[in-house]
Amino acid sequence: MTAPSANFPTGTLLALPVYLIDVGGNPLLSLLAACINAQAFSLAVPRLTSGGAIVTGVSLFNPAASGKTCYIFAVKPWCATSNSQSIQTGITADPALTTVATPVNNKGGGAASVMSATYQNTAATFSTGAIKETYTSSTANPSNMLDAGELLVLPPGQGAGVLVTTQTNAWNCTIKWFEV
Repeated sequence: MTAPSANFPTGTLLALPVYLIDVGGNPLLSLLAACINAQAFSLAVPRLTSGGAIVTGVSLFNPAASGKTCYIFAVKPWCATSNSQSIQTGITADPALTTVATPVNNKGGGAASVMSATYQNTAATFSTGAIKETYTSSTANPSNMLDAGELLVLPPGQGAGVLVTTQTNAWNCTIKWFEV
């Protein structure tokens, strides 16, 4: 057994989910390795207040020329009161919603994400794809819409979106993924 790395103090328990993926014959990848290799990203749409009882949205799109596959492992929409959210997959054209968002590399100083990220605080829709998951909450507690260990896989030319139904209330959304 090898000694712990200097980067991880002895006795520290890392509570990270582990995703092992066979990437076309490349070594298997874990979420921890993705973070260390600057391949893990977060998108946090700031807290916004919608102008009425509307459906707001967030999109991630993997451009056809990216050369990478995106693995989404967390989708956490939130609204100040009871609401419903859905995840739409199979999006084949960048929705280019009204506001461009900048994903953050989970490793300080890491490269930018290849993903196109946008959101919209007015009536949002996606022209392609299908609803993959729907979630309705009677409280304002955010939760991950993906089941434990579930991944949304976005190869080049594919996207996913989150629709949040608001009742003139504050809302936001966080999406986390890694790119290989």
